[in-house]
Amino acid sequence: MCAVPQSAISGAERNEMLGINRQQRQFYEQRRTQRGNSPTRLWRHGRELAWRWCSVVGATATVHNLHREWLGDLQGKRVLDLGCYTGNPLSLEIAQASTSYLGLDLSEPAVQVLQEQLRARQLDHATARSGDFLSPEFDAEQFDVVYACAVMHHFKHFEYFLELVWSRLSPGGCIVSYDAMNTSWLLRLSRACYRPFQSDAAWEYPFSRKSFDCIEKYFEIRSIQGILGMGKWGLPLLLLPRGQKAMRYMHSYDLRHANRLGPALWRCMHVALHLQRRDVPLESGGALDAPRVPGLKVPT
Repeated sequence: MCAVPQSAISGAERNEMLGINRQQRQFYEQRRTQRGNSPTRLWRHGRELAWRWCSVVGATATVHNLHREWLGDLQGKRVLDLGCYTGNPLSLEIAQASTSYLGLDLSEPAVQVLQEQLRARQLDHATARSGDFLSPEFDAEQFDVVYACAVMHHFKHFEYFLELVWSRLSPGGCIVSYDAMNTSWLLRLSRACYRPFQSDAAWEYPFSRKSFDCIEKYFEIRSIQGILGMGKWGLPLLLLPRGQKAMRYMHSYDLRHANRLGPALWRCMHVALHLQRRDVPLESGGALDAPRVPGLKVPT
């Protein structure tokens, strides 16, 4: 199990995470063609190519449809779109459906793009602004829903992030997310070879099995779906005449089997999650009396 520290996270660790986020902001505010070294750009192109192939067989639509289902009716809900950048695929849809919407990202130029789209649609209840979710200066109200698409695996001290988002969710609030994983032997091997050359390694921490132990302390896993487990082996087949059919079969296999913690999920490259906030964080042998993040109050 993921160890539970007996005292609050140290100031040095908090400052380290804030420093990493400053690096991340500078990285993503560079022109896309200038981000990272050659291995990092090559990895990114390979990842984007794989995801385009996945769109062909419906994996992208699967994730978006699951997210819509898990978000449910957003009328009356306060939504934080965390790490929204210029807008996630569902950002405008979420903003339209919710009663209060905040898109938050580290990059000021990126959120201005989303803010213009919100303004063009006359969504007065929705706004996008730059800021650091980890910073004490982030003083937004509590949220009912946190939408975190490809965000949660960017935090080095993952349990601190979980406790922080737990504290900023209202009772019964939820997270809907999508993240990279590092639980299969193929991914562990490839990432181990790539990481020494990776320009953005400081904020890339794909989920391990221990990540799920940490998650379950603060949140109940309501739904889970692995993507590209068996399906990842079918990606090269898309170059063949009947490759799409084979890939669709492998994707459907993942949908049937990689929807719970276990071997089928650990084989997957990505995971979609629907998490509900626990009333009190769990610890082996009992519940924690109070959050360990300094200055945070338990929502009531």
